[in-house]
Amino acid sequence: MRYIKRLMLKLTNECNLGNCKYCYTEAKKSEAEKGLSIHIYKNLIKHLINDQHHGKLEELSLTGGEPFLRDDLSELVDFALSNNISTRINTNGTLINKKSARSLCELAKKYQTKLVFQIGVDSVDKRVHEFIRGQDTFEKAIDGVKNLVNTRNNNVIISLRYTIMKKPFINNDKFIFKDVEEDVRDYVRLANLLNVDKIKIRELLTTGYGYNLHNYMLPAQEVARVQEKFVNELIKYPNLNLEIDWPSYFGILRPIPKEVKDRIRIAPCRCLDSYLTVDIDGGIVGCVLLIGHKEQYLGNILKDDIIDVFNSSRANIMLKERYRKGRQENRCFAIDHTHTEAGINIEERQKEMIDYFTK
Repeated sequence: MRYIKRLMLKLTNECNLGNCKYCYTEAKKSEAEKGLSIHIYKNLIKHLINDQHHGKLEELSLTGGEPFLRDDLSELVDFALSNNISTRINTNGTLINKKSARSLCELAKKYQTKLVFQIGVDSVDKRVHEFIRGQDTFEKAIDGVKNLVNTRNNNVIISLRYTIMKKPFINNDKFIFKDVEEDVRDYVRLANLLNVDKIKIRELLTTGYGYNLHNYMLPAQEVARVQEKFVNELIKYPNLNLEIDWPSYFGILRPIPKEVKDRIRIAPCRCLDSYLTVDIDGGIVGCVLLIGHKEQYLGNILKDDIIDVFNSSRANIMLKERYRKGRQENRCFAIDHTHTEAGINIEERQKEMIDYFTK
């Protein structure tokens, strides 16, 4: 029997921004679904701690919408950390005030358990960030990061999330794309100035609101070049770490420079391997990137046992298919699936990326 080590909970579909151009969960500003009760989430976590025969839940991720819109977010984080479960909050950062930053960081210190804040910042250029996320969002996000930095302790990790894509903005009523490599250089410098721990990067996802954003996508070789630019910029800043989501071929086709080898992690696809996502209505799916793709759903925690679902014949068939299609080629099943649905030739993109890393 396999066991679930990592769980993602989509706590709400409501977001205080509600208009981010590429939001893959299609969050809304109003009249959004709020998610399940904290009682249900606590019982689910208890179940995954006590009733898995060969292991227990180790990592919990909380996403939305915007998790900070949940009044009981702190209570859920307290419950997870008190059970020695490393917890991550995915957030736009704009609602992290001094009080909430202090109270959450104190929980990590109290239980001596890792608490990660992953804040979406799309560019060091305010014009780009606000073109994507809306007016008056850049300074609020940066203030949220600063509030965390000023109250963190050794159990808190602060990470900036960067999406690899064209960087658009409006200037004097003209639509302009900023130079991406320049943006990366300035972004890494900003992360260092803010004194965050890590940058996490991933290419643009063509699902949710991003389904029709093909014109914002970079060619695969440009994505690889941006990954390489981040790696090279990291050399300048010895206190920064970098996480690169699949697909990437660093460490496989291109060696990671020895100066940063210990500070770079290539994040593999864990869909259905040791990881599941629970949607706001209780729907069970292999990855958060597959939310909304109903053919990928395996059950619902309101009527099905999540451990049985994870070990079901259907889940195992889907896992074998994922391994067959991409695991050995450093590919992400969810990205492949969503790109294909959006009409993107994933085999061609893979070949282009491999060509870049082998040249």
